[in-house]
Amino acid sequence: MSKREKTDSLERPGAVKEVKIVLVGPAKCGKTALVQRFVNDTFTEAYVPTGFEKYTTKQKIADTSVDYQIWDTSGGGAYDSVRPLAYQDANVFMLCFNVGDQESLTSTINKWCIEIRRHCRTTPIVLCGCRADTRSVYNTMTYSAQARIPVTSEQALLACNHIGAVAYVETSSQYSNILVPEAFRVAAEVALGLISSQDKVAPSSKPASKKVCKEKKTYSVSSPTLNRINGKPDIKTDVQKTAKNCCIM
Repeated sequence: MSKREKTDSLERPGAVKEVKIVLVGPAKCGKTALVQRFVNDTFTEAYVPTGFEKYTTKQKIADTSVDYQIWDTSGGGAYDSVRPLAYQDANVFMLCFNVGDQESLTSTINKWCIEIRRHCRTTPIVLCGCRADTRSVYNTMTYSAQARIPVTSEQALLACNHIGAVAYVETSSQYSNILVPEAFRVAAEVALGLISSQDKVAPSSKPASKKVCKEKKTYSVSSPTLNRINGKPDIKTDVQKTAKNCCIM
């Protein structure tokens, strides 16, 4: 089905589409807060470890009613052997990391992308930066004491391009009830084929995702590949060239 045909089918009044979204990423990166803000419009400071939770909700996209089946998976190592069971029939993955911690993005690239591609080689990925508000509190005592360095939007966009994700979105479950629905809208459009990897310009003829997720090499966000701000002042221009179809919110 062509992109135009898909769009036409979505624009039919009363059209209903089911979308299965699987949230994957390190523990405590903000996955559960993200889905609870979207489904229930609530936020809680207390951290409760997640096992496997399934949420359902609806969202209107144009004249289409999207029925979301959202699977919130645990980032704990104890679930490594059973977590992939939730990946079956996924339409799109939201690969999450904590914007306030560069190690979280490094983990997303070195472990979670590899795991997804091991089980679902072609399912599209949306890279999702959670807790974007932590950038503004970087200089507070808490983050300074823990020596956490936030991820810049430029680093996240380069990571998006590097792993072959279709789009990059940023959210703040604590302070914004606008960015979160928009992030899930983007994920739904990716799942429905309205935004595809063919629309995204890759730096080479081969999708970056196959390279990163196939080769188990250690990747650091602070490496020259992703952190060239000091050595290259025009980093934003470079980002636009290499990942211009990733979107940041």
